[in-house]
Amino acid sequence: MARLLNKLASVKLTVILLFILAVLVVWGTLYQAENGLFEAQQRFYRSHVFFVWGFIPFPGTQLVLALLFFNLLSSLFVNTRYELKHVGSVLTHLGLLILLGGGFLVGLHAMEASLTLQEGAGSNLASSYHQWEMAFWDPGDDAAPDAFGRQTRRVTAVDTDSLRPGQAIDFGNLGFAMEVESYHRNADPHRHGHDEGNSSPPPLNASGYESVGPQPAEKEPGRNLPGGVFSVKTGQGDPQRILLFGGDSGPTLFEVGDKVLVGSLRRACLPLPFTVALKDFQRDMHPGSSMARSFTSDVVVMVEETSRPVHIAMNEPLRYRGFTLFQSSYREVPDGREYSTFAVVRNHGRLLPYVASLVIFVGLTIHFMVVVYQKRPRGT
Repeated sequence: MARLLNKLASVKLTVILLFILAVLVVWGTLYQAENGLFEAQQRFYRSHVFFVWGFIPFPGTQLVLALLFFNLLSSLFVNTRYELKHVGSVLTHLGLLILLGGGFLVGLHAMEASLTLQEGAGSNLASSYHQWEMAFWDPGDDAAPDAFGRQTRRVTAVDTDSLRPGQAIDFGNLGFAMEVESYHRNADPHRHGHDEGNSSPPPLNASGYESVGPQPAEKEPGRNLPGGVFSVKTGQGDPQRILLFGGDSGPTLFEVGDKVLVGSLRRACLPLPFTVALKDFQRDMHPGSSMARSFTSDVVVMVEETSRPVHIAMNEPLRYRGFTLFQSSYREVPDGREYSTFAVVRNHGRLLPYVASLVIFVGLTIHFMVVVYQKRPRGT
């Protein structure tokens, strides 16, 4: 154990890790220009190991930071003298450990999503930027909306990241099973792909699409619209084929026995522990232009039977129950309806970087004061 700690506490290891980290930052920045921010994050900053040219392994930022964390931790036990004059160095090491550990917690638990509301409506479901889900429900079970547009429905959803052709999915609670015929992360749907000479009918689809194929992925995954064709098996009669597309005008209806169910391919819904209802949206335009100078939203935050009004502006977010809602954008449709979009962020480690920075500042200050005191002329 002592030999392992000595190796982990090596200053040479610190220098090597910092050099690799610098290489990753420069490499990732150059890669981003060609492949987009998300791909650069996934390849360089959110990976433990990635492969260069498909076969040469190279350490990712997650692995480098983990090794740097244990390098600093080992240094506290091996290289640090626990004397009063070294308290500054100890505090500086602790601050760096808090910073690295806080980054790990943020990466593990942080959530980024969006919430778009029409005036007079409310919701407790935010939408993911990049993740999609396939959702099914029985519209006959929907409850009537309340005064804020909240509607209770029982939805069964599956994540689409792992969907593969030939995969079987059991929706026993809804009375059917499904087989994936095709699925594309970025789909190209067609309305005239059905061959009139083919006796089999085209798949059911809310937008009238008859086929779907792949197209190159966008640099920013948020612009991708997935789609696929699925075979619904109820155990009675021939299977039904349905086509679900992320850009459909509405959900697709299909029959299961004597019931009509609804299916939709939508951005993954992330439940919030409270409901936000948009009461009023206001915007202030630059004089003589169509560009908004500022826009604000008056909302009502509801938890069970309690509610309180909140004003959200561009630099005045709502912070509640570990979530932060920022005023992000807006949209106005031709009939005059206004929609306000909020960026929803959950970050349990939000204060850790501030705490770490304060500890590092105090540690360096004490360290420099001790150095100055030790170098003062004798007798002064």
